[in-house]
Amino acid sequence: MAAKLTLRQNWRESAAWKAENLPLSTTNDQACKLFDAALTQYVGWYDDPTLGGLSGTLESLKKADPHFVMGQVLNVGLTLIGSGDNVFKNAALSGDLDVLDSIASRGRLPHREQLHVDAVLAWSRGRLSRAASLWEDILVDNPTDMLALKFAHDTYFYLGYQRQLRDSIARVLPRWKPSMPLYSYLHGMLAFGLCETNLYDQARKAAEEALRLNKNDAWATHALAHVYEMQADPDGGIAFMSRTMADWEPCGMLACHNFWHWAVYHIEKGEVEAAIDLFDGQVSKRLRESGAMLDYVDAASLLYRLQLRDVPKPTLASRWPGVYDVAQTHYDDRVLTFNQLHFLMAFLGTGNDGQRLVNLPPQRDLGRRDDGGWPDDQQSIMAEVGIPAMQAMIAHNEGRFDDAAEKLAAVKYDLLRIGGSNAQRDVFDLLLIDSAIKSERHANLARALLAERSLFRPKSPMLKSLNEALTSRCSLAKASKKPAVATGQV
Repeated sequence: MAAKLTLRQNWRESAAWKAENLPLSTTNDQACKLFDAALTQYVGWYDDPTLGGLSGTLESLKKADPHFVMGQVLNVGLTLIGSGDNVFKNAALSGDLDVLDSIASRGRLPHREQLHVDAVLAWSRGRLSRAASLWEDILVDNPTDMLALKFAHDTYFYLGYQRQLRDSIARVLPRWKPSMPLYSYLHGMLAFGLCETNLYDQARKAAEEALRLNKNDAWATHALAHVYEMQADPDGGIAFMSRTMADWEPCGMLACHNFWHWAVYHIEKGEVEAAIDLFDGQVSKRLRESGAMLDYVDAASLLYRLQLRDVPKPTLASRWPGVYDVAQTHYDDRVLTFNQLHFLMAFLGTGNDGQRLVNLPPQRDLGRRDDGGWPDDQQSIMAEVGIPAMQAMIAHNEGRFDDAAEKLAAVKYDLLRIGGSNAQRDVFDLLLIDSAIKSERHANLARALLAERSLFRPKSPMLKSLNEALTSRCSLAKASKKPAVATGQV
C-alpha cells in the first residue's frame, strides 16, 4: 500500500502556542505537542507512523491530559466530521459529548475554547450551519486557528456552501505568515473553494502554489484533480495523478478519493476496464481496510457511474456486495443526506429494498433528541431534496425512466443542498441525463440537458457518447412507430 509519511516533528509546546496568540488551557507540554501532531495529521490527511497514526496520537493525547478541553474538542470533532458515527448509535461518543456539555455549562473556559466547545456540540445536534458560524466567530479574532478553519472548511463542504468554502480561507490568508506551521495547506484549501465556485484558473494557480510549498499536500492535489475533472480534461488528469502518485498516495486518508478521481477520468473517456481495475486494486481495497465514510462514498459512486455507462450487470454484481456490507451498517445513521443517497446506491446495486432507506423508522438517539428523526439542518434537506432524489433512483432502477427523469428534474437545482463537491454531485446530473435518454416522453429534456452540459464541457468525450446514445434511442423509437392500418372499404 502507501509509503509511510512523516512531515513534521518539531511540535509546539505550551509557550509556542501562546506566542502565536493561541494559548491552550493546559500546563502539560506533552499534551500541547500531541495536539499539534494530531491537528497536523488531520490537516495533512496522513497518519504519522512514529506516533501511531492519528488514532494513536489522539489516544496519547487523552492519556497526557484527560481534562484538556481542546484535546477533547479535537477528538470528538474528528469523530463527528468523519460522518460515519453519531449519538444515535455510539454511547461512547454520547458520553464524550456529555462531558463537553458539562464543561461548557460551567462557563469558565477562555472565550475561544468556549466557542470551540459550543461549535462541536452544535454539530453533534445536527446544527452544522450554526457550528460553522461559531468557528467563523473564532476566526475573526484568531485567524490563525487552524482547527477552527479546517472544521469550518469541512462543514461547508458537507453543507454545499461553496462561497463560504472559498471566502473563509481568503479572509484569513493575509493574516498568516509563511513561516507559521501548516501555512502551505491554506493554498490547497483555497484552491478547492475556488474550484467549487468555477474559478478554475485561479484554483489551478493556488493548488500549484500549495504543491510548490509541499508536494505531499494531498488536498491541493485533490483540488487540481477537480480542475481537470470540471474542465473535462481526462488525459491531463490521468497524467497528473500518475506523475505525482508517489507524493499523494502516502496521505492515506485521502488516497482512496484521489484514486476515485483517477477512475472517473477513465469513465469520462469510456475506458471502463481501467476504471474497474482502479476500483478493484485501490478503491475497494482501501474501503475494506478503512471502513471510512469518504472511502465508502467513493466506492458506491464509482460503481454507480459505471452502471450508468451500461457496464454489464454481471461485471458489477460481484463488486457491489462488499460496498453493501458497509452501507447496511450505516444506512440508519441519519447524519448526512449525501451519505444516504450513496447508501441507496449499494442497496439497489445488490437488489435490496431501497424503500427501507426512504421510510426509516424513528430511532432513539441516547436521549439527545425527542423524535429520533433527522438532525436539524438535514431534516428539511432530506424531506425536500433527498427523498425525491431517492425516489428517482429507485424509479430508474426499476426501469421507470419517465418517472425518474421527472422526479430528479424537479430537484436538479436543489441538489447543491446535499453537500459534497460539484464533481461528486455530477453523478446525479448523469442519472438525470440517462433517465431522460431512456425515457419514452423526455427526449427533448435529454437534448436540453446535453446542450447545457456542453457549455462547461465542450470537449468532453462522454458528452459525445451521450449525444450518440440519444440519437440512437430516438432512431429506434421512430422506427418502432408503425403506420396506421387503413380500415373500411376502398
